[in-house]
Amino acid sequence: MKHPAFYIGIAVFFAFAIWFLFFSRPDEASLVVHVGGPTWSGVLMLVLGIGFFASYVFQQAAFAKPFLFICQHFSAPASDKMALFYGALLSIGGIAVVINAL
Repeated sequence: MKHPAFYIGIAVFFAFAIWFLFFSRPDEASLVVHVGGPTWSGVLMLVLGIGFFASYVFQQAAFAKPFLFICQHFSAPASDKMALFYGALLSIGGIAVVINAL
């Protein structure tokens, strides 16, 4: 049986993904106007990017399991090093969104 932290991590990851999708559509989400709009999407992308970077460095940590699962099962070259690629991609995209929103 897998460790319970794996399922908690997957749930948190999908909660972040749903939150990102909610805040990235300002025309359909009325809460975006009150919270801050695309700035929060950029911050979320940065948080996910840092999560992928940290999951590569701390591979035995409980929070790293869902990130590494994504890298090992949903990537074309399935390896832990894809966490660096996803981390860089999300971090650069998040920085660009935050700078553009400010």
